Amino acid sequence: MKSGKPTSPDARVLRQRAEQKLREHQALAEQPPSEIDARALVHELQVHQIELEMQNEELDRAQAQTQEALDKYIDLFDFAPLGYFRLTQEGVIREANLAGAALLGLDRSRVVSARFGAWVAPACLQTFATFCKVVLASDTKQPCEIQLLCQGQEAQDVQMEGLAAPDQAGSEKTWRLAVLNITLRKQTEAVMERSERLYRAIGESIDYDVWVCEPDGRNIYASPSFLKLVGITQEQCSNFGWGDVLHPEDAARTIAAWKECVRTGGTWDIEHRFRGVDSQWHPILARGVPVRGEQGTVTCWAGINLDISRRKQAEAEVRRHAEELADANEELTRFNEAMVGRELRMIELKQEVNALCAQLGQPPRYGPEPGGGAQPGP
Repeated sequence: MKSGKPTSPDARVLRQRAEQKLREHQALAEQPPSEIDARALVHELQVHQIELEMQNEELDRAQAQTQEALDKYIDLFDFAPLGYFRLTQEGVIREANLAGAALLGLDRSRVVSARFGAWVAPACLQTFATFCKVVLASDTKQPCEIQLLCQGQEAQDVQMEGLAAPDQAGSEKTWRLAVLNITLRKQTEAVMERSERLYRAIGESIDYDVWVCEPDGRNIYASPSFLKLVGITQEQCSNFGWGDVLHPEDAARTIAAWKECVRTGGTWDIEHRFRGVDSQWHPILARGVPVRGEQGTVTCWAGINLDISRRKQAEAEVRRHAEELADANEELTRFNEAMVGRELRMIELKQEVNALCAQLGQPPRYGPEPGGGAQPGP
């Protein structure tokens, strides 16, 4: 049958060659096969059979490996400590592992096909809705923290990470959600925060308050009352600016003692004077100890600065009174010595008068004193 379309010379040549090959194959097919051809065909069929068997074994091994990997994935998915979910764009749960179902307080069969938002605390619904939009619009993991209202439990604080699943032709758009229960961590943080506020309140009730230093001795926290006293910032204090406001007589020994304390990990206990913004020297007693970790290494230093101005004033007052008492005692001693000398001189004079009376043949004017002295005569 001829085509109505014009053909090129090359196309005609190609067709002629194809028709020639067809006639050759037909001629060969009409010839009876020889014994050699039959053996070759049998051999070829046997080889092909072995190849198929080997391919089948390889496929069986690949299928077994795939099944093993799938089983491992299912185990990892089901028994992971985190809650894992696969959600639709509308937030409907398509898959959930055992930890995820337990987190929501229901059997897994009752979780699948439910909306995840049904467990979100009302105050967190807007945050969760925004989180869903961000996840679906991004190709990277997105974090979020909300509260879940789980059946039979108090509100649970959870940390979530969402990631949009790759698009698949003919499949609905889904995204993956990992959920970690951080309620205990939040409670611990709240307790630590309360403790920190308590100790900070106690510390700030002490004049010049508390301080904290790195293991190398660099200050990382000084109380606002101390910084206000000496007129430096926390940054300046962290750069050892506190040494610049020490009394010249105390600076060298204080800095040397602190370096030695840091080197040996000893206890810090020293008195020194700081120049205040009022240009007065304020005496302070500094005490601190190294805080050690589980391995015994110093993790930081913590201590207090005590205002000892009143103690120093009291000590000065005691010294003043002691000096006054010493002066008074010395004066009294001199007075006693003077009185004793006068009394002895009176006794000597009386004895001399009695001696003159005896020379004049007169009776003694003074009788004997108690203890051997003279008394006036009759």
